[in-house]
Amino acid sequence: MLLISAAVACAVFAPATASAEQKLRQIPVLVHISSTISDGKYSLREITSIAQKNGFDAVIVTDRDYMRWEYGVWPLRNIIKKTVENNSIHTFGLRKYFDAAAAAQAENPEVILIPGMEITPFYYWSGSFLKGTLALYSAHKHMLVIGLQNMRDVAGLPVTANRFSEYRPFRFIDTWRLWPVVLFLAGIILLKGKKRLAYRNSLERDAARGKFRLGACCVIIGTLFSVNDYPFREALFDQYHGDRGEAPYQALIDYVDARNGLVFWAHPEAENSSSVGRTAVVTRPHVQDVVTTRNYSGFCVWYEGYSVIGKPGGVWDNLLNEYREGKRTRPVWAIAGLAFDYYGDLNKLCNDLRVVALARANTQADIIDALRQGRVYVMRGNASRSFVLDNFIVGNETNDAVMGETLALGTEHPTITIQGHFSEPVASFPVTLRLLRNGKIIKTFERVSPVAIEYADKDYPGGKTYYRLEITAPGLQLITNPIFVKK
Repeated sequence: MLLISAAVACAVFAPATASAEQKLRQIPVLVHISSTISDGKYSLREITSIAQKNGFDAVIVTDRDYMRWEYGVWPLRNIIKKTVENNSIHTFGLRKYFDAAAAAQAENPEVILIPGMEITPFYYWSGSFLKGTLALYSAHKHMLVIGLQNMRDVAGLPVTANRFSEYRPFRFIDTWRLWPVVLFLAGIILLKGKKRLAYRNSLERDAARGKFRLGACCVIIGTLFSVNDYPFREALFDQYHGDRGEAPYQALIDYVDARNGLVFWAHPEAENSSSVGRTAVVTRPHVQDVVTTRNYSGFCVWYEGYSVIGKPGGVWDNLLNEYREGKRTRPVWAIAGLAFDYYGDLNKLCNDLRVVALARANTQADIIDALRQGRVYVMRGNASRSFVLDNFIVGNETNDAVMGETLALGTEHPTITIQGHFSEPVASFPVTLRLLRNGKIIKTFERVSPVAIEYADKDYPGGKTYYRLEITAPGLQLITNPIFVKK
């Protein structure tokens, strides 16, 4: 086995039968980090510099799209309201955000900088401010959106903080919502009535003044409710009618997917509870949303996605089996996200978590394609920087498949090839490798690195099957995405 130094910028992940043109480069990617544009500690230029010093060839920055929360008083919730807003992409400016990313990329062309977003699709209020029971729910229920760069697409993201993005098309039944406009026009008619310079008596004068007051009231009320109720359509989701389940999140997934973007659940097992003054802020673990939503790209297995979802036989394996059985149209991929904003030392965290994309070239488009296709493995631990998974391949005598791919097997049994090594500080470590088939551990290998394994699965059950790999060693935990096999 060829040992490749970790100091090399991009290692080669090469199936045994691959031609030179088919070889995939291993590109370490730093994922899910905010800059000073939103709630981050470092500028975009500082982030790319730190990433390069720590052996990353690409960074996916995920600044917050909106950091705005509103609570309005019925019936004029869009006028009489309290708004809390912090720095975000939208306060900074969409065009400025992408221009700043391009400028940082130009300053450090050695590191590919991909501008993404961390999004709160939906939040809602419960309780009463007057009673001291007001609570804000799901404000930290985040999704990562990658690959959208069209300004119009980003501006139209269907999220609660983007008020005009979440309305149904106007229908005939919505005609009643135009009553403020009708009231306003009625007031104008009353005010424009024929005015007299003199009145025959006090009753006639009082009647005229009453008509004027009525008209003025109609204009004022009509104007207030017209502004409040615009655009006179039914909202898909708002923050005043409780939890809406998976629907707001599926709406975001469908929107981004239709525009060829990627969506990842950011930290689905995390719980976040705090308070701001008298208001509770609560986000509960949302594993079930990972199950009930469809057609998203994947989830962050680390830091808050392994205990329930990513573990062997957990939710992730259930979802992969649903795809294998035809119950889902797409597989779910695992990535890893730092979720780094302002707290902590980025240099230290860079040595604890990394995504390795198998891409044809170190370009923005090729890295996004690797994420889209599941050609990714993830590592955590202080030894993650020095380990290289040289190969994880499922093949037969004529064909091979790597992570994210499907091997047409024919009549043979599949053979799994695993190669990996540590480059520093020493080359030999005890390594445990667990090979999973359809969510169950079928073989555990105990080796000393470097490792080179070929395993023929003579118990291959037939039909559509998948294999994935977990590796543990001192200071290292590694998870691959699945390789599918079918007859």
